[in-house]
Amino acid sequence: MHRLRIRIFLFAVLLLAAALGGVLVLLQRSAEQFGEEQARAQLAQMGAVLQTQFEQQRRGLQRQAALFADDLAREHRPLPGARSSEPLDALLQRLHEYSDAAVLAVIDGDARLLAQAPQETSLPALGQWAGLVGSAMVRDRVLFTPEGAWLLAAAAIPPQPLQPPRWLVLAAPLDGAWLQRLLNGAEIHASLLRGVTEREMTLASAGVALASRARKPIEARLPLAGVGDTLALRLQRHAPPSLADSRLLHWQMLAIALAALIGAAVGALWIGNSISRPLAAMVRYMRRVGDGDYAAPPPAERRGEVGALAREFAFMLSAMAQREASIRHLAYHDSLTGLPNRNRFNALIDDALMRGSDTRFAVLVMDIDRFRDINDTLGHLAGDRILKQAAFRLGTVCREQDELARLSGDEFAVLLGAVDPREINTLVNLYRKPFLDAFETEGISLDVSLTIGVALHPDHGQNAGALLQRAEIAMYLAKARHLPFMVYNPQLDRHSLLRLTLMAELRAAIERNELTLYVQPKLDLRGWRIIGVECLVRWVHPEHGFVPPDEFIPLAEQTGNIRHLTAWIIAAALDWSRRWHDAGYELKVAVNLSTVDLLDPAFPERVSSLLQALRLSAESLILEVTESAVMEDPERAIPVLRQIRDMGIGLSIDDYGTGYSSMAQLKRLPVDELKIDKSFVKDVVENPDDAVIVRSTIELGHNMDLVVVAEGVEDEKTLEWLSRFGCDMAQGYHLSRPMPAKDLVGWLENSPYLAASRESA
Repeated sequence: MHRLRIRIFLFAVLLLAAALGGVLVLLQRSAEQFGEEQARAQLAQMGAVLQTQFEQQRRGLQRQAALFADDLAREHRPLPGARSSEPLDALLQRLHEYSDAAVLAVIDGDARLLAQAPQETSLPALGQWAGLVGSAMVRDRVLFTPEGAWLLAAAAIPPQPLQPPRWLVLAAPLDGAWLQRLLNGAEIHASLLRGVTEREMTLASAGVALASRARKPIEARLPLAGVGDTLALRLQRHAPPSLADSRLLHWQMLAIALAALIGAAVGALWIGNSISRPLAAMVRYMRRVGDGDYAAPPPAERRGEVGALAREFAFMLSAMAQREASIRHLAYHDSLTGLPNRNRFNALIDDALMRGSDTRFAVLVMDIDRFRDINDTLGHLAGDRILKQAAFRLGTVCREQDELARLSGDEFAVLLGAVDPREINTLVNLYRKPFLDAFETEGISLDVSLTIGVALHPDHGQNAGALLQRAEIAMYLAKARHLPFMVYNPQLDRHSLLRLTLMAELRAAIERNELTLYVQPKLDLRGWRIIGVECLVRWVHPEHGFVPPDEFIPLAEQTGNIRHLTAWIIAAALDWSRRWHDAGYELKVAVNLSTVDLLDPAFPERVSSLLQALRLSAESLILEVTESAVMEDPERAIPVLRQIRDMGIGLSIDDYGTGYSSMAQLKRLPVDELKIDKSFVKDVVENPDDAVIVRSTIELGHNMDLVVVAEGVEDEKTLEWLSRFGCDMAQGYHLSRPMPAKDLVGWLENSPYLAASRESA
């Protein structure tokens, strides 16, 4: 090094210094440009991973809300003979143990808090949650509070009789701890922002601290999908250190400069060649890497400062390549089983679709039966071991042209390439075969089975989303029917577009008076006179035609439109009662009540207003309720029934014998009429068991001073049998099928039975 300084000093000090300066400037500029480009690329790739993880968390939270809502609907309801179920707080606390959310809450339609878990958690203002309810399509939102942001997922709890609409809300805080988990140790700084760039507000931050440096950190900003356009992540990291930041390099270059000054007189040409050659090779290498040629070999020079720089630079590139490969693998593979994840599986389906619209392939979605019981009983570690074993066994039977993936939780999927629909049964059994042998975990032998749903391309979908969705629908239908597998059938799809259309249009049909009132006559068996009718509703959709009541009435209950539907039926029934009264027929009209109406304290007053407006007596109206609806919450239903009875309106127990009422409970009900369900009446002549039930019910009703009505009378023999054993009234197809209300007068004039009139009454 001393001889080098002498030669540099003696030969062309200024010229050599200028040459060295030019090389350093070029080296510095290339290194900074390459480092910044790589840092930006790393931030972009990390951003894609974070977006994917956030989307998975958001969807997972929504799926948990839907699953937990179904669990609450199943578990929080009265048992036979009981007055209440397990406390809602206890159910929520139990679900909270398996939830990714910090808070679980149940709210009603007015955003009032009914229950929460954990109870000590301070929730945001419930008034801000009202936007989450009010429709069947509940979507995830982000709620902003002075303390920060919450990721919310809500699902409507399937309604039970006598229960008002309720919603389950899952809340997860979007705070620094959440960001830290999202980063998963990545060496970057992340901030959660709200608002546009000019007026943005930082909600939370996490990651490595950004020390004060002269150079501005590299930054990337990305929106969070699915939660609006005002929430974003800002990712930052320091720019890679430049050559000017290295103190060691400063001393080394100074030593080279001094050596060049000393040795310039002796060997300027030799020194120039010995220095410029490796530097030029290093510059060329860095430029090739900057152009994207990561496989380019580093310069062969292994001595001196240039060699050290080349080695360090090659090591840096290798580390960056490994990190990129790791990030890429995490983005497209499941960390537990190593299988492709949902994102990768979607890409595989897209690749199959690119081969042509007529390409035949199938998507299998497989779910492990009762996997939650394994987790609850043996713990999540045992559950993970079962998942690993399941992935291995499925891989052993996976054909070369098939692709196996783990979608989420205990759900796997297979892309069956080049499949013949006639081979589906064989292929499904191929993937079920590994589960015939018991699984071993924690020294316990477990029988594990699969339920499989199948969707075929192009029959059941033209894109990855549709095929996966319909395969999952088929799988859930198979579970509901206790079948090992099922191929998707659009007719069994409860989530079809038609169903969603009807849900949206039912309220409009009620408001536009597009429904039709039908009636079915009721015969008094003592005087053989028609004394009343049961009112029914029919919907003829302008586009879809006749919609059965069994389809749109449950939709009305789910969407909360059942109150409007009941109000329409009562108003229409009383309007026709007024017309029949003016025509000389004194007929009582019977209308069915829903559970929601029965629990509405304002319902009796609304009915009374309609009676007064049409100048009808309360005795002209009979309201029918099912025993199961009353018994679900008798403490709330019976006061409403008594208020209705005190007004003079008749009350009838419909479908008697199909619910779970006891004699003591029936005695408490302020009713006038008992209707025997048609399932007991239709075979009463031939079936001795049904005959005993019907005769006993008639005697029971008479002993309790109730009028007994038999439904489902379909022949003359049944009618005569009922008359012989003292039944008071009958209705059914033998007398008349339901008819439009406008046709009733014409039917009465041609009927073999007399009709009640004001004179005969």
